[in-house]
Amino acid sequence: MDKKRNPAEIVANAKQMLAANAQQYTRATLPGWLPGQDNKHDRLYRVFGLPEQLTFQAKKNLYDRNGFVKGAIDKLCGKVWQDNPEIVEGGGEEAKDRKETQTEKEFAAFAKRTKLWRCFAMADKYRMVGNYSAVILRIADGKDWSLPVDGLTPDKIVGFYPVWEDQLKVSSTDTDRMSDTYGEPLLWTYREPVILDDSMNTRVKPVDITIHRDRVFYLGDVFTDGLSSEGGNNLLASAYNSAFALFKLNQSGAEGFAKNSMRQIHANFDKDADMRKVAQALGVKVEEIGDAFQSMGEDLNTFLDAFTVTQGVDMTALSVSMPAIAEFAQWNINEFCAALGGIPSTELTGTLTGDRASTENAKVMAMLTDGRRNQVENNDILDFVAFLQGLGCWTGKEFDISWSDLLVPSPLEKVQLAGAMADANAKSLTGAGLLFDANEMRVAGGYEPDADADLQKEVDGMSAEMDKED
Repeated sequence: MDKKRNPAEIVANAKQMLAANAQQYTRATLPGWLPGQDNKHDRLYRVFGLPEQLTFQAKKNLYDRNGFVKGAIDKLCGKVWQDNPEIVEGGGEEAKDRKETQTEKEFAAFAKRTKLWRCFAMADKYRMVGNYSAVILRIADGKDWSLPVDGLTPDKIVGFYPVWEDQLKVSSTDTDRMSDTYGEPLLWTYREPVILDDSMNTRVKPVDITIHRDRVFYLGDVFTDGLSSEGGNNLLASAYNSAFALFKLNQSGAEGFAKNSMRQIHANFDKDADMRKVAQALGVKVEEIGDAFQSMGEDLNTFLDAFTVTQGVDMTALSVSMPAIAEFAQWNINEFCAALGGIPSTELTGTLTGDRASTENAKVMAMLTDGRRNQVENNDILDFVAFLQGLGCWTGKEFDISWSDLLVPSPLEKVQLAGAMADANAKSLTGAGLLFDANEMRVAGGYEPDADADLQKEVDGMSAEMDKED
């Protein structure tokens, strides 16, 4: 007979049940706890084999192991950083057209010596995979990394370390609401990569190093609670599902072809087959018939010239029916490219679908790259320059950024444009006269203007004025 339960124990159990129910309700109603957009099937991510919480490591693994994802991120980053930006002193277009100043020469030499743009491009790629990345300043000031920087000059910066999100975590945050840096990291924890000790042939345990914020410049969205959220400005987060589907399509197709090539054998015994005679023909005992056929199947799959003789047994090869997955794959490719900003899929795969289509896709890619330069890279670079100025480098200077134009017409397109201008001139002779002069057509064709033509134009203008006066 059950003992009478203590009332206090009953109350305690009831509180535990209420707390468990409340926790389950809270977890079930949080937006992040509902994987997918289907309220009826609230565990679709789990059913499809997708991670319910998209961590940095999940995205990094996909980048490392999926050739399409790695190619897409590397392609976009490579297009953005196919050439280096120029830091110009002052602002506006006039600053880009004048002669290079001494400050601009100093910054260019500094960037070349420290390999700044190479490190910046690497950090930009790391940021495309994670929510943020960073460059750690290598400063030769003789101080511990946990200490602030005083009176920094460009010659003390000897280089940079680009680091992934999981290598650098926020350890302390500015909580002073009156501070200009409220909410920003104060201290970071950097985990050095694992080093192989050659002398002992063992892996040295990585060391966590505290770094002051003066020595770290980060790109992207840092969540100071130490968590990696999906809400960050991250390219790969929204493209993860379609990329993972492509991965599964690829691997399942490969598995199907592998199974077909392995010729898995199916043995069908006739209903009148005498197991003793079959065993006698195989030279084994009756209870060893299964092992004999297993060995026979291994020989058939191992040796090209293997054969078998059976009695009362039909042997057939099992095969897997492989559907055409091109349509399913293309849908996921399109969704993946849309998540990356509408990049043409043929640009990522290097497929040429025709001269005009390929040209237009290249223009779209250049427009998207220009947009990323203007909206993302320029802001990061200007913030980085301001970061250096705050530490004492190039104080009191105003800077702007100049990139090469990715939408500049090709030499053939320039010649075609000049030809179109000449045709327009020929058609307008009987009406409004010449629409374009010789120098305008030369510039459109990619050539330098002819100084003699400008002089002749000026003389003709003066002669026309004199004729009017007469």
